Amino acid sequence: MRRNGFTLIELLVVIAIIAILAAILFPVFAKAREKARQSACSSNLKQTALAVLQYASDYDQLYPTWPTRCWGQGDSPPIHQIINPYTKNAQLFECPSQLRVAYFSGCFNAAWYAPLGYGFNEFIAHAGRGTNAACAKEVYWTTPAQTLMWADSKCGMIWGTNNANIIHRIAWPEVDNQGGAWCNTMNGPVSALDKYTRHNSGGNVSYLDGHVKYSPLGALTQRQANGTGNIILDPAGQP
Repeated sequence: MRRNGFTLIELLVVIAIIAILAAILFPVFAKAREKARQSACSSNLKQTALAVLQYASDYDQLYPTWPTRCWGQGDSPPIHQIINPYTKNAQLFECPSQLRVAYFSGCFNAAWYAPLGYGFNEFIAHAGRGTNAACAKEVYWTTPAQTLMWADSKCGMIWGTNNANIIHRIAWPEVDNQGGAWCNTMNGPVSALDKYTRHNSGGNVSYLDGHVKYSPLGALTQRQANGTGNIILDPAGQP
């Protein structure tokens, strides 16, 4: 007798095979999609890094500084605004993978705003206000290829580490209930923090020589005076 269709068992087998393939392939597709976002983020950081270097070239080899954090009141505009004439695109400060997009206004121009998707090295930005004024000079940083300029962060500034020596502001919960505690210390090992990273358990960092590099969270450690750690954040970490 000739059959005109599939039996119920055959259909169930086909459905089961499709479900298994989907379970295998969907995570692969998700990682591939995130890899594309990571590349777009890297491009953003490359352009903002070049903008800072162009600024320094125009201003006697001095990096732009941000003496006050300037959340609504203060005496200086944020670096994101200072380099705007070079980037001409405020959207460069939005990482395509960030879950929450916070906006901030410039101190002297309330109409100017940019997404808060990347943080700048505070030891450079706050030169002369709580840190060594020489930090704003290009020649001060003897190993620019290892010194952080910008990085994935929803804090406008990046400084300090947690109890595992991880530059924790590169991995921070992007949720509604953080409020003013967005930039407070977040302690914990890599296993507790990697879920907060934007790019497949890691983050993008641009360096003072202009190059951009992706690093897994475990490698996003601050270089200490004793030579441990990977990324120079403050003067004490310079060899």
